[in-house]
Amino acid sequence: MARQPAGVRVRRAWLCALALAAGACVPRGSDLPHASCTSDGDCEDADSVCFHQVCVGEGQLRVSLSWTVVSDFDLHVQTPAGLEIWYGNPSNDGGFLDVDDCVGGQCANNPSGEHIENVYFPDNAAPGPYIIWVMNYDGRAGGEYTVETSTGVVFYGSLPAVGGAVSEPMTFEF
Repeated sequence: MARQPAGVRVRRAWLCALALAAGACVPRGSDLPHASCTSDGDCEDADSVCFHQVCVGEGQLRVSLSWTVVSDFDLHVQTPAGLEIWYGNPSNDGGFLDVDDCVGGQCANNPSGEHIENVYFPDNAAPGPYIIWVMNYDGRAGGEYTVETSTGVVFYGSLPAVGGAVSEPMTFEF
């Protein structure tokens, strides 16, 4: 699990712009507010669903993180091939990080409510074990989180108010 040096936060939109030039990123702009919703019908993109009142990418497989404290929790998804998707590498092995909320103490989608990160695989998600973990990147606050997959698997946990604190790995089969 690679870490950025303390105080360094690479913006996902900038990373996506670089990857897009190489044809490797879906330009959703994760650092920007996403459409709010109350049902899937509120999401304009046909490949989106309403997850906790935010339109997120949906495909063959989706892994979504939610939490309520104002702290930069980061979702990490490792594919069966051992490749990782996270804010530092927002697209890999056919999957994309399309929502990355709470960057640098600012929560774009719902500043005082629930926060979301989302990784989805539009198609061709590899079969096998996926490993997920959550990191409290900035440690501004500690709190509980939930990770839900489109396959119905749900994980619960909590992280302390410590920058770089990492959850135990969670594994599910696709």
